[in-house]
Amino acid sequence: MDYLQTDGEMGFYTRTEKTDPKKEDELTWYEHIDIYVLHGYTFTHGYDDQEMDTGNVQGMKVVIPEPKYEVIIHAGILTKEEMEKILLSMVE
Repeated sequence: MDYLQTDGEMGFYTRTEKTDPKKEDELTWYEHIDIYVLHGYTFTHGYDDQEMDTGNVQGMKVVIPEPKYEVIIHAGILTKEEMEKILLSMVE
C-alpha cells in the first residue's frame, strides 16, 4: 500500500514480508529506535532528530509471530499514533 503526495513530500508506504533473520532490519537506519508491545504485538519505531536531513520521515514495524510475518511502514505525513493504528488494522 503506497500513498505519495504530488508536492514532493513523502506520503507513506507499507510492505508485508516474511520475517528473515538474515536480512538487515531497515529500521536500524534511523537514529533512534524504540521497541515496545502493543495489543500483544511487538512494535519497533525508528525516527531521527528533527535536525537530520531526513525531515519528518519515520518508520515502524509490527511482527506477527505466527506465521512469522512483519509489516513495515515508512511515513512522512503520519504521526506515530496514526502509524500504530494503520499497522494494527492490518494485523488484527
